[in-house]
Formats: sequence, structure tokens, C-alpha cells
Amino acid sequence: MTQLTSAGGSKAKPSGPGGAPPKLHTSIADAYEVVQELGCCVLEAALDRQERAAVLTRLRDQAAAENEHGLASRYLSFAHKSRVPDGPNQRVWNLISKGEEFRRLAMHPLATEITEHFLGPDRLLSNMSGNIAGPGCSALHLHHDQGYLIDRVHGVATVTVIWMLTDFTTANGATRVVEGSHRLGPGAAPPEGSDVVVEAPAGSALIMDGRTFHGTCLNISDSYRFGIVAHYVLPFIRQQENFAMSLDDATEKALSPELRRLLGFRVWKTLGAVATPQEEDLVQRQYPRIGTLASAAGRAGVQAAKATASRPARRDG
Repeated sequence: MTQLTSAGGSKAKPSGPGGAPPKLHTSIADAYEVVQELGCCVLEAALDRQERAAVLTRLRDQAAAENEHGLASRYLSFAHKSRVPDGPNQRVWNLISKGEEFRRLAMHPLATEITEHFLGPDRLLSNMSGNIAGPGCSALHLHHDQGYLIDRVHGVATVTVIWMLTDFTTANGATRVVEGSHRLGPGAAPPEGSDVVVEAPAGSALIMDGRTFHGTCLNISDSYRFGIVAHYVLPFIRQQENFAMSLDDATEKALSPELRRLLGFRVWKTLGAVATPQEEDLVQRQYPRIGTLASAAGRAGVQAAKATASRPARRDG
């Protein structure tokens, strides 16, 4: 086993069943090794105070506005898919369309370095959503983010970055992880009680290999826990958010070339072309569309067929 050292000087190893929270690290170099060894890593002070405040303010305001306009996506817990009025869990979907603060966060240098390290420079943003756990929000069962891939593939195919905009604690519904579970074989599940709670201060980021089992705690506090989940994937994997459909026109037109690539508005090894094979380059949503056509000969044949069909039937005798 590789011997790892955190910023505090201790070897990286699983905390153990019901053990202490994962250690906090401070360097990306630590994250590379710890994620490879344990399947996840917590980076403290990943966002500076100004960055965190700007993103949190925008998320609070967007969530409040969606509530006011009757557009909020509220659920009983992270796991429920049926909306419930006044549910304790609110999800704010499609953040890329909802503020420059979120678009900058998707391209944050830390997320860029981490995801390119594990997935390569052509990786895609699959989904980015706000996750607000209110008092009474139920716990989320343990699962991993590569569940849609057959046999979890033999290697990391997705990376999730959870940005902690407020403190994450056991009481307010923090994330739970099973360290080392990314090494489990196809179809295997972690032993009961092997998860530990990720407790970390606001501004931290949890980096996870997509095969790592994780869930959340029940929020038994009287406060709201704010986080943003950004899910990155290898370039051949279908994205969770269909950005070509969900982005509003003004946002799509204003995308930087870098963000456009990250959202999948490009051709990659023949994938993602529009109407015709193209070189590996960016594509525009307003690409000319070609519908059903007929050649001159084809039109003449159709007219002849119609004329024949309209003639009275011949009666012999």
C-alpha cells in the first residue's frame, strides 16, 4: 500500500467503521494520492471567503426566488424523486443557467486540475446542482455515482466535487463516505457501518472517485446546510444535464470557449457532431438544420404516382 502523508503529517488510511471524520488536506498534490488510495479527499479552504460568499449568496437568492414563483424542486430527502410542497430538501437544478458565480465555479482551478488529472483534458461537466438540506431532511442511502455504468467499469470514469458553502456536520446532514470502497469489485457493497461522516468547515471541497460509496446524514439541526454538487465524466459518457436543451439562449450565446467545451458543445472523436461528420471543434446550437427533402426526379415520381392514383379505375366489358 502506498504510504501517504497529509498536510498534518499522518499517513492516509481509512478511518474505519464509524470512525473519525476523514482528515482535512490542503494541497492538490495530497488530493491526487488520497483519492487514488481512499477514493475521496477533503480539501480545506478550497474556496476563499469572497468566492464562497458570492456563490452562497447567489444560491440563497435563486432558491428563494424559485420558492416565491412556485418553481422550487423540493423533496423529502436527497433520494426522493417526487416533489413535495415545503419538503425539507430543495434542489436548484441547471445552475449553469442561473448565475455567473456558478459558471465560474464549474471552471474553478481546483476542480479543473483535479478532474483533468483523473479524467483527462476532454472531460465533461455532467451536472451541477445546488443541494439544500433543511431541518428534518432524511438521510440518503449509500450509493456510488457510476451506477449507470455496467460493472462500474475497471477504473475511474467520473469524479464528483462537492463544494461546502456552509459547515458540514453530523447534525446538519453532512455527507457520509466509505473510504476505500472504490476498490470493491463489480456488484459488491460495503460492509454495514463502514461509513464515516465528512465534517468540514465552510469553503471545503470533497473530491470523490465516482466508484466511492457515499450518502448523507439526517439533518437533526435547526439550520440549513448548503452545498453544490458538480459531477464530471469521461467524454464518451452521456451527461445527466442536457445542456443543449436546458441552457437559456442568452447564457448559451455568452459561454466562453472553455466552458462550451466542458458542457459538450464540441465534437470529440466523431461524437457530438451536428448533422454531418465534423472536425473536432466547437459546435453552435443555431446550426442549420436539414429536414426531409426530395430531388427533382423524386418529386416528379411522387407527382406521377399521385396522378395515377387519382384516375378512375378502368372497368372491362
